[in-house]
Amino acid sequence: MDEAETQFKTATSLDPQYAEAENNLGVVYGQQGKSAEAEKAIPAGSENNPQYAQAFVNLGLILAGQSRFPEANQALQTAVRLERTTLSAFISSDGAYSARPTGGGCHGLP
Repeated sequence: MDEAETQFKTATSLDPQYAEAENNLGVVYGQQGKSAEAEKAIPAGSENNPQYAQAFVNLGLILAGQSRFPEANQALQTAVRLERTTLSAFISSDGAYSARPTGGGCHGLP
């Protein structure tokens, strides 16, 4: 994992607008349990490319893992709006809602 982190940091230093590298760096941070770093890196990817739906999916998953379900739902709904055909956005949104203590499903999705 350290090698991936190094490579994505290098990629973002070479091209600060490289949204996929920022997003992937955030995913690596999330896998390492560095939620705060992940929460900073992933939105940087979406700021560089506001149409990059996968960044919003990954942000939603990080937030859901922190039990921040309203924020997770908002990020996942953004991903769905950006790319309605992205199955992972639908699945992740349902997962974030299902993980809530009150149960649910993706009732709030557009």
